[in-house]
Amino acid sequence: MVNRSIRAGVRDMGFSWAVCSVALVSLAGPSIALAEVSQDAKVTLTIGAVRGEPGDTVHVPVTVATGENPVSLIILRVDFEPTVLQFNSVSPGLIVQEAGKWIDFRLLEGKSVKLVVYGGKTTLDDGALLTLAFDILPEADLVVTPLRASGASASDPDACYINVQVNDGQVAVGPVAIVTVTPSTAELAVAQTQSFKASSTDPLDTAFAWETSDPSKASVSRTGVVTGLAPGEVTIMATGNNSGVRGEAVVTVAWPWELSHGCYGGILDSDSAGDVLILACVGAGLVIVPWRRPRRGPAAARSTNSRRDRARPAFSKNGTDPSEASP
Repeated sequence: MVNRSIRAGVRDMGFSWAVCSVALVSLAGPSIALAEVSQDAKVTLTIGAVRGEPGDTVHVPVTVATGENPVSLIILRVDFEPTVLQFNSVSPGLIVQEAGKWIDFRLLEGKSVKLVVYGGKTTLDDGALLTLAFDILPEADLVVTPLRASGASASDPDACYINVQVNDGQVAVGPVAIVTVTPSTAELAVAQTQSFKASSTDPLDTAFAWETSDPSKASVSRTGVVTGLAPGEVTIMATGNNSGVRGEAVVTVAWPWELSHGCYGGILDSDSAGDVLILACVGAGLVIVPWRRPRRGPAAARSTNSRRDRARPAFSKNGTDPSEASP
């Protein structure tokens, strides 16, 4: 049974995350050694894909993989299409009950539901987190409608923030195939690659045609390998060869120092064309990106043999434009 009493802190859903640890990256000259970077695995939430008919109530499972993180609190916001679905209720999964926690929710403008799993310092295991119940409107068209996560966060018993990734879900209304692309959302650095996979409820969908909504921002191969090309948001699509149904994933491409998982960088060398910047990123693994800043005025003619140009690298933390770093 869902506990409907909402504590004051949860009612506002405003939490202050503690700053618990910072992973450092070393760029040591003159040979430039890149330090090994490690970070705890992300918490992954997966919203299920289900099928129903107009007038039915469908039950959508939400599962969690903790990545061996000690997760004690989870906040998730799920958006749905109000012309197709109406939110009905939420019920706790087995791992929530075993941990002695509660689930509270708030319906937002009839098209989003915000959920909080909380209660004490006990931690959650991997498994069934909760189940969302939706009513399919009697007048709904026969479509596949997405259940998209527009926000998610988690913390451990000491209120330390833990990275969260969410795989979006779907509700198929009527005899429509469901094509799912995983992961459904991703962040890529420019020049970084990531593999995506597609699956279908139509057993005759044995192959998928991959497309990108903006080839200038990200490319995708015939096997679903996506490469970030320029900053921006792009949709990666996979279409089943028999059903013709399309699944989608949203990819955000950014410069490495702009990504949320944190990056550090330094000036490695410079010449008349500008500075060459090496960056190492925490979270996405180790990423090395050459980046040139055009020089202005007489400095453009400066020789790379000068001691100043051979100085130790300058560093800039995440959130600082590397173009502001001085050689």
